[in-house]
Amino acid sequence: MEPETNNVEFEAEELRRSLPLDATDKLVHYETHLDRQLYRAMAELDRLQMRGKGEAGPPEVRVHLTREV
Repeated sequence: MEPETNNVEFEAEELRRSLPLDATDKLVHYETHLDRQLYRAMAELDRLQMRGKGEAGPPEVRVHLTREV
């Protein structure tokens, strides 16, 4: 690894540790939610672009998972 990369990773780890644990958990939760929204939007855009070109795109797939305790 280059020295720059190590320094950036060190600073990121230092910042992560400086946040309270509950704040870090919330940030991870929101980031995960935003990632899912982004990937859904990108998949929808792909489907719409393929449909606009007259191609048959993959159908939208929705999966709902439940956790049994």
